Amino acid sequence: ITAFYTSDERLKTNLNVINPTSIVNGLTGYSFDWNENTDKEGSDLGVIAQDLEKVAPELVHTKPDGFKSVDYIKLIPVLIEEVKRLGREVEKLKSI
Repeated sequence: ITAFYTSDERLKTNLNVINPTSIVNGLTGYSFDWNENTDKEGSDLGVIAQDLEKVAPELVHTKPDGFKSVDYIKLIPVLIEEVKRLGREVEKLKSI
């Protein structure tokens, strides 16, 4: 388990602000139960990898067995930018 990821600005180039709206609008959050095709059990929360792959393919990995997985950690910056965008929109509407 990795608790921290390298994120120092000095290690990055070509920084671009994320356009989160198309990514977020392409997703649906679900509650679901794991089926018999996995070793996981019980209920969980998540998104569908195939939906995310349509709007942000860099956040989806296809495993050797063909099943897809989501890099949820990389979804956090998208959600941060969408929250900021919505905050600006709320402030704009409050000023009207």
